[in-house]
Amino acid sequence: MDFLRKLVIGLVPTTGDKGTANRPLVPCLLEQSLRGYRFFFFSREERRPHIHAFCPDGEAKFWLEPTIDIAKNYGLSQTQVAELKKIVEEKKNDILDAWHKHFAG
Repeated sequence: MDFLRKLVIGLVPTTGDKGTANRPLVPCLLEQSLRGYRFFFFSREERRPHIHAFCPDGEAKFWLEPTIDIAKNYGLSQTQVAELKKIVEEKKNDILDAWHKHFAG
């Protein structure tokens, strides 16, 4: 549950559009400060569960279902992508819990 406590509410205000009222547009789920990674998803993006990972070198998007897989990579090395994928694999259940909680409303 510590992971879910890192869910930032109100990071970006919503516009009150139907289906997204009172939910942040970009909830930040996890920050790995040692490496400068930040994990988040966009509220107004596709409904297939996924997570974005950002660091100063670039960004990646990972599908969470049916299996964890890289969807996009912008500027990250294969080593960084592998490291990010490992973190996503370790936190998959927490990320999915946060995803379903966020999109349930």
